[in-house]
Amino acid sequence: MPLLGNRLHVLNTLFKKPKKNSEVTPIFEFVVPETKEICLSEDELKRKKTIYESKIWTCRVTGRANLTYKEAIKSEHTTINILKKAIADHYRTEILQIVHKSESVLTILTSLRYATLGAVDASLLD
Repeated sequence: MPLLGNRLHVLNTLFKKPKKNSEVTPIFEFVVPETKEICLSEDELKRKKTIYESKIWTCRVTGRANLTYKEAIKSEHTTINILKKAIADHYRTEILQIVHKSESVLTILTSLRYATLGAVDASLLD
């Protein structure tokens, strides 16, 4: 979920497709296309559309700012997929534990941990 500025955005109730065997299909007039949120009025729908189309969103993964909602979602998915491919499974838990509780700058953390992990791999080869 992208950030609205620097804050997590909470969605309204979401529209879900009914099950196939359901007899009654609820009809909602005002549904935001980007998020499938249900709005109570046309004014609320217009306001939400304006917010989602504005370049006020931030990618939660990369920190890239000035994106539309769709751009921020795409940036998050792309980055997460790249990270899944780039980081081996056996390193993932260790990296997340180190980064999660650290207040250091990410570039410094990366350099230190890369050196540590490289030293561990080299010792395994001996």
